[in-house]
Parts: sequence; structure tokens; C-alpha cells
Amino acid sequence: MDLNITMSSHFSILSIVSKPEIGEHIAIGILLVAKGDVFLKISKRKMNIAKKLVDEPVFSYIQDCLLDLRKDVGSLSGLRENESLFNEQVFASGKYSSGYLEYMGRYSNNVLAFSSPKQIDKDADNELLDILYRKYIDANSVESKSETQLFGRLNRDFYPRVRSHFNVEQRITENEVPKLLVPVKLDLIGHNDRPVFAQKIDLERRMDYIQNDFGTVSMISDVLVNPQGFIISAEPNKAKYPEQHDVWTRLRQRKVTEYVDISEVDRIKEYAELHDVQPFLK
Repeated sequence: MDLNITMSSHFSILSIVSKPEIGEHIAIGILLVAKGDVFLKISKRKMNIAKKLVDEPVFSYIQDCLLDLRKDVGSLSGLRENESLFNEQVFASGKYSSGYLEYMGRYSNNVLAFSSPKQIDKDADNELLDILYRKYIDANSVESKSETQLFGRLNRDFYPRVRSHFNVEQRITENEVPKLLVPVKLDLIGHNDRPVFAQKIDLERRMDYIQNDFGTVSMISDVLVNPQGFIISAEPNKAKYPEQHDVWTRLRQRKVTEYVDISEVDRIKEYAELHDVQPFLK
């Protein structure tokens, strides 16, 4: 029996349905999937066009859907390193498999649509992502970095090494923190003699997404008693993201939470070991 399984990459085109009555779509992004990696790239230019063609509440809903998708893709990217048959089977039947995307293409809502997945006999990487992006989404604008690039290694390499000290990507509700008004999702949360949490913030995104991330940090900081908070980020490109770069400059001077560059995340691990931090929830 031959246990070697070859698997091509597959991709799906994300579209905003601008006029459901006539089936008019605006292609806004590419989701590229291969064993071990999921890549996502959204066109800001196409999003700006779509914003003018749909009602404001609809566009706000689309932004929320894309934010959830970005977070989900970021948490999945690069998690499967083992080349075993078992992991290939898990991938083939798991999230963003061809079957799942086929289902989404048929039954997704009438606002944000996925195309039927297309197979491609090439390994998925950022170069392939850019080629597909130029061909199907926007030939005039290719952003230099995929949405998964900045924090993919953080999810893959760092979080598994601190699970003995923190709950990872944990949803916190009023059941765990009674003063919390709405649930929040934290990248890391633990405690010793005080609560300890860490949240990553990608500063090469739209300002409204960044504001949502800071809202989470502010909310949890207000309701926890004397917390030690860390914000994990990196310097954004000043020429491309001037407003975000100003935020980064102020963030490093912030006293309420401690700034940690993504290249120095082991500082959080060292803090957890030194202070015997334990997971917040058992």
C-alpha cells in the first residue's frame, strides 16, 4: 500500500455581492490553501470601491466578517509541520479544505461570497499568492506582505512554548471576569499574584481594525485588578502606514501596558518563568 499522498494547493476568490438581485460581484481577495499553510490577501483598493456600492451597515458587517477571517487564518497558518499521512488526512478534511470551500461557495451569505476552490499544482507561498492576486483580484496593486506573514511564526513557534504558563487564544466572558461587559478573546492570559495577559496587534492594517484591537486591551485592562499587560507588535512601514506609525511611536511610550517587539517575544516567556505564571483558567 502506498502511503505517500501528494496534494496540490487550492484557492478561492472572495467577493462582495454588490447587487444580489443581478448577481453582481466585486472580487476583493484570495484565500490560498496548502498542507500546513493558509494565506489571505485582501485588496484595499477593491474594498474602497465596494464601500461606495453597498449600504454602510452591510459594509460594516463585511468588515467584521473579514476581521474574523483574518484572525482565523492567522491562527491556522503554519501550524502543521509534521509531514505524516495523519496530518495530511487531517488537513484534507479540515477547515478550508476543498470540500469546505465548496460548501461555503454554495451556502455562504448573500453579502460575502467564496468561489468554488480551484486546484493548482504548485506549492503555496507568497510568490504564488501574488501571482494569483494579480491575475484574479487587482493587477495594479500587490501589497508586499500577506495577512498571515507578520504573526504566522508567533502562532506556530511561540504560543506552544508558553502553554504551561498561559491560556492561549482564550475567550474571556463575564463568567470568568464579572465586571467584563462583553466577551473578549486574548492571545495569552495567565496569573500569579496578579493577572498577566498579552495581545498581538498588527499595525499594518486599517485603523478601524487597530482601534478594535486596542479596545480589547483597554477593556480587559480596566476590569482586571492590577494586571501586567503586554502588547506584541512591530514597527509598520512609515511611508505606507504613516498614521499607524504614529500609533506605534506612542505605543512604545505607553505605561499601562508593556510594548514587546515581535522579535523579542521570549521576554514574555522569561517573565512567566521568573514569576511562575500559571494559566488563568484550569
